Amino acid sequence: MGLPYGNRAHQGLMPERDAVDILRYAVESGIREFDTAASYGLSEDRIGRSGIASMDGVRISTKLPPFDWAQFPNNDAAENWILKEIKNSILKIGCDQIDNLYFHRADQLLNPPKYIKSVLSSIVESGLVSALGVSIYDPAELDGLVDYEQIKNIQVPANILDQRFLDKNLLELVTSKKIQLVARSIFLQGVLVEECDLPEVQLKNELSELRRKAVSILEEGSILSDAAVQFAKNNLSAPFQSFIIGVDSLASLKSNLNKFDNATDPVSDVVLRLLAELSAETGNLVDPRAWK
Repeated sequence: MGLPYGNRAHQGLMPERDAVDILRYAVESGIREFDTAASYGLSEDRIGRSGIASMDGVRISTKLPPFDWAQFPNNDAAENWILKEIKNSILKIGCDQIDNLYFHRADQLLNPPKYIKSVLSSIVESGLVSALGVSIYDPAELDGLVDYEQIKNIQVPANILDQRFLDKNLLELVTSKKIQLVARSIFLQGVLVEECDLPEVQLKNELSELRRKAVSILEEGSILSDAAVQFAKNNLSAPFQSFIIGVDSLASLKSNLNKFDNATDPVSDVVLRLLAELSAETGNLVDPRAWK
C-alpha cells in the first residue's frame, strides 16, 4: 500500500484513502500485527496517518532500509545511522516503540563487521525496539543466524508450494534457540491466486505453468487460493508465530478474512506431498528473486 508491487504493480500506487480504509478495517476485524518497511514507499507514512499504531493491542514491525556495513567507518557511525533510521520510522508510524525491527537481508548478519554484536546490543538497549529480527529466503541461512542472542524473530517464505521451512529438524532448532518464525508470501505474490494476474516478470510463462500444474494436483473442485489459505491456517499456525498476508484492496482483505473463517478442512497429505515434489522439480521458481 506504499508503492506499486507484485502482480498489481502495473496499476500504480494505491490511493491513500483506500490504504487507510484497509488498515482501519483490519483492526476492526481483529488483526493486531502489521508488517512494513522503510523501503516500502509511503507505507510507514500511511500507517501513521491511519492512526492504527495507537489503537489497543496493535503491534508494528518494520525493516531497516537497505544498507552495507562497508558504508560505515566504525561501529559508532553504524549505530548512529541505525538509531536515526529507527527514530524516523517511529515518527512516521506514530508509535512510541517498534515492536519488531527486521534486517532486510540475511547477509547483513551472515557477513558482518566484528562490532556487529555490540551494535545489536545497543539497538536493544536503546528502548526504541522491543525485539530484533531478520528476513531470509533459504533454510541454509538459518545456521549462521540462530546463535545471535539478540535475534528473536525470523521472517521466512512459506506456502503450499514452498514447504522447506516446515522441516522437523529446522523447527526443533529454532525452538531450542527460542526464536519465533513468521511466515510470509503465503500466496507467492499472487501466483497462488488463480483470479490474479501474474507478475510482469521474465519468468511469467514459467509461473503460469507452475500455477496450472498446482491446480491440476488439487482435489477436484478445489480452488488454489482456498488451498493456500487452508495450508496457512492448518499447517503454519502451530509452528509459526504468525503469517503475513498482503492485500491490494479492501475487497481482497474481506475476501481473505472470509477464506480464513471458512478454512476448516486441511489440505490432504497426498496433495501436500505432490505440491512439494512439483516445487522441487521447478528449482528456485518459488523464490521471487529468481523471477527478474
